[in-house]
Amino acid sequence: PEGAEEIDVIALESNREPVLRLHHRERVLIEKVQAALARMDEGTFGLCVACGEEIPLKKLHSRPTTTHCENCWSQG
Repeated sequence: PEGAEEIDVIALESNREPVLRLHHRERVLIEKVQAALARMDEGTFGLCVACGEEIPLKKLHSRPTTTHCENCWSQG
């Protein structure tokens, strides 16, 4: 039946959306990790990209891809 095919298509589309969002989040995280590794190679890891101040170690431990100190992050 034609209606059943349409329902199948709708079900596939609704299942695909969360998967695409997950892939996007994974891609963004990979890019952030690669950028952090590049900053390590450059010797700038742990320094705020906006002002150059050191990012607290506690923050880097909880979120190693952090790029801004608290002050610059809050000014956003």
